[in-house]
Order: sequence, then structure tokens, then C-alpha cells
Amino acid sequence: MTLEDFVVLGPRTGIIPHITVGRGAITASRSTVYENIPAGEFWGRFPAKRKRQWLREVVALERLAQRDHNNPQEPSSET
Repeated sequence: MTLEDFVVLGPRTGIIPHITVGRGAITASRSTVYENIPAGEFWGRFPAKRKRQWLREVVALERLAQRDHNNPQEPSSET
């Protein structure tokens, strides 16, 4: 594992041995890194992904959970 300068690892972050974390990169807590992280990027989750991709998946799951079981095309009006 190679950690370049100014890397910030969140608590309980796991990184497999052959990975490089680029200069200034940040990982969220409890992330598991299986890919090289480019310099200056924020990654998180299991397996770790770019923050933007991670947040898109969270929103997609929320929308999926809100769908009405009788009409899967429309979000549920219940909150």
C-alpha cells in the first residue's frame, strides 16, 4: 500500500496491500478500498467509490424504496 502526502483516512478504513492513495485524497469512515484512488478525490463506502457515484447510488435507492408497489413507474405519495 502506498499513501502519498496529505492523505486523510477515515476511521476504520481498510485498504488492500497493492493500492495507491493519491496525494490529498480522502476516504470516508468504514470504507474498504479495492482500487487506486487518484489525487485529491473523496471516496467512501464498501467497496469504496468516488463520492459523486456513491451519492447517486444513495439517491437511486431512496427513489426505489419510495415507489408504489402497485405502480412501479410512479414514486409513492406516502412519506
